[in-house]
This record gives sequence, structure tokens and C-alpha cells, in this order.
Amino acid sequence: MSLTLNDINTISLCIALLTGLYKINRIEITNRVIVYYIAYTLVNDILGILFQSLFNNNLILINFYVIINFVLLTTQFRLWKLFENARVTFWGLNIIVISIWVIESLLNRNLFVLNNYSWAVSAFLLVILSIQQINKILFKEKGIILINYKILVSLGVVLIHLLYCLIALFINFKFNASNAFYMSVLKLHTPISIAVNILFAYAILQMPERKKFLSIDS
Repeated sequence: MSLTLNDINTISLCIALLTGLYKINRIEITNRVIVYYIAYTLVNDILGILFQSLFNNNLILINFYVIINFVLLTTQFRLWKLFENARVTFWGLNIIVISIWVIESLLNRNLFVLNNYSWAVSAFLLVILSIQQINKILFKEKGIILINYKILVSLGVVLIHLLYCLIALFINFKFNASNAFYMSVLKLHTPISIAVNILFAYAILQMPERKKFLSIDS
């Protein structure tokens, strides 16, 4: 039996999650949110297949993914001190995205209709925040870039959400392009997702283990 790209994507997600579960009790608490994000993405992926077969529509899962994905990733960036000097920004961005999502959901009156604008805004903000995270690390931390787990995770977030931005733009603004062009863009999602999952797994392996403190009884 030959595997499809979707099968390989699910397998790559499983590999990333297993890597995270293997390391989760050994790494610092501040690095664990990315593991929760991977776990949620895998569950959402499996539910998406189920919803598609039962209802022929899994857009409700994508809609909830938009806000949960944003909250999880911005929380990870906060723990990595991206908002160290601007804590209000973290809460402000989350409130803005959730508010746009709620308003769009009310206007659509149907969660089985894609919240295009919420998706575009959240993806764009995550690309910007990821780039800021990379810049902050490059200026403050020393070491080899290719094994810096924060840079690797941020790069993965940029790659997948830049694609989400493009897809959302095409959906919202209906550029004069052929259906074949739209389909070619959509087909990029699975291979990019596979690459990002592998990147996340590698990043987790590069995460330093927690320091163990020995207690000396007097």
C-alpha cells in the first residue's frame, strides 16, 4: 500500500509528538507549550478526517484551530520572553484576534463557514511575531543557529503561517488567477506541513534538559 502525502503528514506529526512526549519531562516548563501545540494539531488533524467523512465539512475545526493555535504559539513566545518589555502586547493581540474571530463567527452565523479574515489576521501576526522572536535571539543569544531550538520553531511557524496568509488572501480578495493556480498553492500545504513537523521534532531534540539540583541533608 502506497502512502499519500496526507498520510506522511500525519506520520510526521506523530513523530514530532512522540519526540515531544519523550522529552517533555526533561525539558524546562517554558519550552513545553510547543509540545502541547503539536498534540493539539495532531488531534485536530485526525478529527478533521473524521468530520470530513461524516459531514463532508471540517471547517468548524479549522475555525477553532485559528484561535487556539494563536493563543498557544503566542504563549510559547511569551515564555521565551518575546513580550518581556511589552506584556500588554501579548494580551492585546490575543484579545484582538479573539474579538475578530467572534465578530466574524456572528456575521457568518455558521461555524461550518471558514472565518477567512480571522485566519488571515492571526497568520499574519504570527509571521511578524516569529520574525521578531528570531531577531531577538540573534541579537541576544550566542551559538550555532542551526541548533537553536527557538529559532527552529520560529522558522517553522513562519513557513506554515506565511502559506496560510497567502491562502487567506486568495480566498478574501479573489485575485484574477486560474483555478489551477489556486490549487497549486493549496497543494503546497501538505509538503510544507511535513517539513515543519520534522523541523519541530528536531527543535525539541535540541532543547536543553532541566538542571537537576541535588539537596544535601545537613
